[in-house]
Amino acid sequence: MVTYARFYGDTGYSSSGDTAIIDGVQYHRHANGGGLVADTARVAETAFIGVDAQISENAQISNGQHAG
Repeated sequence: MVTYARFYGDTGYSSSGDTAIIDGVQYHRHANGGGLVADTARVAETAFIGVDAQISENAQISNGQHAG
């Protein structure tokens, strides 16, 4: 499902399971915390990405770091 929205909860925001497209960028839910991570970002499996967090573009989140 393709939907354009700026933030989680915006009118018109929707997702298909654990993926979403926001401003043309594909996102997936991080296994540790459930936050949105752009497919172009690099996030360690051990990082905690909270459910309200959105990691965008070319961000890099290392082992043990927390977001959201």
